[in-house]
Amino acid sequence: KQELMPVLDVATMRSLDRIAKSTQDLKENHSFLQNVLFYGVGGTGKTMAAKALAKNSNMNFVMMSGGDLPQYLEKGTHVSELNKLFNTIKGYEGQTLLFIDEAESLCQKRSDIIKDRKRVELINAFLNLTGDNSKRIMLVLATNRPEDLDEAILSRMDHKLHLCRPGYRERKHIIKMHVDQTFTKEEAVLFTGGTLDLLALDTEGMTGRSLFKMINSLQSFKNQEPD
Repeated sequence: KQELMPVLDVATMRSLDRIAKSTQDLKENHSFLQNVLFYGVGGTGKTMAAKALAKNSNMNFVMMSGGDLPQYLEKGTHVSELNKLFNTIKGYEGQTLLFIDEAESLCQKRSDIIKDRKRVELINAFLNLTGDNSKRIMLVLATNRPEDLDEAILSRMDHKLHLCRPGYRERKHIIKMHVDQTFTKEEAVLFTGGTLDLLALDTEGMTGRSLFKMINSLQSFKNQEPD
């Protein structure tokens, strides 16, 4: 299956395109790369937006999740694992976009975790690794709780983009995209015209992830029925 592209409102897509073009220019001029923060409720396409940014900027894409950190904190290998990740990236050819999902787990305000020695160690190690401007590594952080991020992290972000819930036009596009990925051409005919319009109208407030789950559930129901 073809990799899905993010479906965002026009203003956000324009901002994403501008950042991609700016990144290309910075690379060609051997200048320092700029960092990006994506924030908004879960399921609005932050991961897809990061992948698209890496692709359109012709960069390697590496992803880590703040949700993976507890296992390393428990083992006491949190700092060594972080160093290992950055050393691996430095060995790649060309520039790399490092996408950190659930960034609030890694970059939480130190004033809120002052009694948690291991977490303070981790964020200090991350700040040391990202303290200097880089021509090789571009940081893209994603969170649904930007207010929980440490000020030192926020100061490293050159662009901050809010990814909101999709509007009617975007919902219609997302539903059609997932229908085409999920059903055969003969089955997808059922989702044309007025049916698609009604689905887009009736799903106000849903995120892109919720819309995918809805279409996936329809396929599951279809597979359970002979007709």
